[in-house]
Parts: sequence; structure tokens; C-alpha cells
Amino acid sequence: MDKDIENFTKKYETRLKRVFGASVQELAEEANEPVGKGGRMRVDTGFLRSSLKGQRNTMPSGAGEPTKGQTYSKTDSLDGAEESSLLAELLRWKAGDKFYLGWSANYARVREYKDGFVRYAAQRWEQIVKDNAKKLS
Repeated sequence: MDKDIENFTKKYETRLKRVFGASVQELAEEANEPVGKGGRMRVDTGFLRSSLKGQRNTMPSGAGEPTKGQTYSKTDSLDGAEESSLLAELLRWKAGDKFYLGWSANYARVREYKDGFVRYAAQRWEQIVKDNAKKLS
């Protein structure tokens, strides 16, 4: 009986982690979706998009200003560096941990206030989780 409970618990902990991880990634991609692709994030140099970080239990930090003259990745989803950093933090996540997404660009708050790229994605969190729970069941 104890073994059955242990197996049942592990199964649902694994499912919880998969659904949570997929949902956070989808939320991040949705928040980072450029206006030209139907999203709410304005993209000029791409620095705001590339400043997205994820971290467990504390707000992430990073560079506040772009390197002068540099253009940052403008892919449709998170680029490799941000995606692997986000994925690494999600792999360390355990039930009970908090998980923060944050944009370190010094103008992120102004863009959020004017465009609502985070607000819009966050309002969809419940639906994103429900959809991923169905897909990953």
C-alpha cells in the first residue's frame, strides 16, 4: 500500500512539474511576442525581449541598458540563451518554490505601463495552465 501511494505521489509531482514548466515557458513566450506577430511587445533593438530572465524564489536581475549599437535576437520565441536559462531554473523548481519572470531592461516598466505585454500574458495564466494540463495528461 505504501509503495502505491509513493508511486501515485511521484506520478503527480512529475505531472505538476511538467505542466508548470510548460505553462511558464508559454507565458514567457506570449509576453515576449512582438507587436508584428500579434503580441504586445514593441521591438526596436530586441533588448527588452532579450532581458527576460526566470529565477526561483527571487526576482531575476540582469543588464539594464543595451550595448550601444548592438541589435539583439528578434526570433519569434525566446532565443537560445534566455530559453536555456529559463529552462535550467524550471528544472530546479520544486512544488512550493516561487518562480519569477522579470525583464531587466531599464525601460521595461514604462513599456509594460503603455503596452501591457506582461499584464496581458498574466491574465491568460489560468487558461494556459488548463490547456497544458490537458495536453500533458
